Amino acid sequence: PIAAQFGSDGQFEMRGSRSNQPVAGRYTLEDGILTLSEPRGDSGAAQFPIRCRVTGAEGGGLSLSDTGDGACGVFTDQVLAPAQ
Repeated sequence: PIAAQFGSDGQFEMRGSRSNQPVAGRYTLEDGILTLSEPRGDSGAAQFPIRCRVTGAEGGGLSLSDTGDGACGVFTDQVLAPAQ
């Protein structure tokens, strides 16, 4: 699992359960496409920029899918659920 925070200032921070080391950077959400860029920290095998199509998911989460160019990478077909 990955915990992610998206700030109103266009900054994101993610932390994975394996390494617990954060990666931070910038994000944009335009025309239903989430773009993560300018990573700082432990990004592991992820290739930036990451671009994923975002749609609503059951339970109030966000479903991520590939935009057709392979740039969604490890996030393809993942669902971001709201924090409990």
